Amino acid sequence: MFGGIQFQQMVAPEFDPDRVISLIHTDIEKWEAFLKSDNSIHLSLIVQILGKKICCTDTLLKQKQLDIVAKITTGSFLNALKNECDSISYGTSEKSSPKRFLEDLAAICSFITHKMPNTALDYILNLIPAAISACQEEKEVELQETFNVLKRELRIMIEDNKSNEKLSIRQRRHGFTDFQEAEMHQMEAPNDFRNIDVLPTARELLSDEEPFLIPNKKCGAYQDANHYLDLQFRLYREDFIRPLKLGIKDFMEHK
Repeated sequence: MFGGIQFQQMVAPEFDPDRVISLIHTDIEKWEAFLKSDNSIHLSLIVQILGKKICCTDTLLKQKQLDIVAKITTGSFLNALKNECDSISYGTSEKSSPKRFLEDLAAICSFITHKMPNTALDYILNLIPAAISACQEEKEVELQETFNVLKRELRIMIEDNKSNEKLSIRQRRHGFTDFQEAEMHQMEAPNDFRNIDVLPTARELLSDEEPFLIPNKKCGAYQDANHYLDLQFRLYREDFIRPLKLGIKDFMEHK
């Protein structure tokens, strides 16, 4: 079972990120259960482990890394993060180093925004304003700007989703001429398809927003391998997500 002593060991310098990721992933069900429990006593340690060991770039265990981070979206843990930011803002926090807490939180939010954008829109967007207020209280200007940048990036994602929805609606209603199709293949994708979670989030399944999709080429060559893989990944992903969305929508309407 996870606890304070084990977490203290994980933050030690001799524990490299891959070792920490492997240890937590081995007992990922217990990790998830711990995050759902009252973990306020160990909140700083958990955030430190996530910020410095899990949400790092120098690891080869990418999928295990994503699996572990995905578990922190449990409501109780996110509420604990927000409550701690509020405590810092109101000057009632008992943390000895609010700056370290905010630094680690910034690393977590940045990782989720760039590696798990749909998850960020679902869960992180509402956390960032509380973090910004905490930075203002602590007069941490650079950290405040870091959170402001993440907030702007997430807002851009929302606007891109709206634009993609309008494009998809036009596609379904009217279809495209060869000229229009050629123009579409020149469009730049809103994000790297490698950073898109294969499994849909709850927000995706319940949302009416349309994904960025470009039809297969009827003739001619693709621009390069990346262009081909991006297009095929998005189309195949939509093929299995759309029936789920329609089924859930039908159930919600007739339950």
